[in-house]
Amino acid sequence: MKKNDEEIFSDLFRAYSPVLYSMMVEKVGDSEFAYDIVQDTFLRVWKKRLWLEDAYGFFSLIKTIGYNICYDYFRRETTKKKYYDKLNEIQKERLYEYSPEKLCMQKFLEETIDHAVEKGLPKKMRRAFKMITYEKKTVSEVAETFSLSKRTIENQLYSARIRLRKIRAIKEINGKQKQTEGK
Repeated sequence: MKKNDEEIFSDLFRAYSPVLYSMMVEKVGDSEFAYDIVQDTFLRVWKKRLWLEDAYGFFSLIKTIGYNICYDYFRRETTKKKYYDKLNEIQKERLYEYSPEKLCMQKFLEETIDHAVEKGLPKKMRRAFKMITYEKKTVSEVAETFSLSKRTIENQLYSARIRLRKIRAIKEINGKQKQTEGK
């Protein structure tokens, strides 16, 4: 091999490529890909031929190179698939996030909640609820603003949530009654 003898290399290719090809077909399940692996394997051996001592252990060498090419390919494909799957997931989320249906539904829900807050809560309770929910203030900040204890603000928030749930329940009951009357 060190002599740069193409004839010896051709003999080795003819002797070992069919066996390596069969092993690679079995490993990857694709005859074209297996053929590419065999070609790539022998190309790598040819490039390193000057460092090879002799043909002893040649089959072990090409088998190892062939398997390594397979493993590298499968590792890359697995990584690509993970990235593509994640990218598709993100794209689907973004499409839904900005879809007209979602934006319309979100606006409707916001308006419904705002209406329930405005009509269903007393003034100070409404203000405390808005500061915490919409302005993202802490209970301590709201308590300081109103000169009340934290516990009082927590109680008002609890009461506000209960009132809003009752309003939602009443609306659901009224909606079901309207559906029944329409039939």
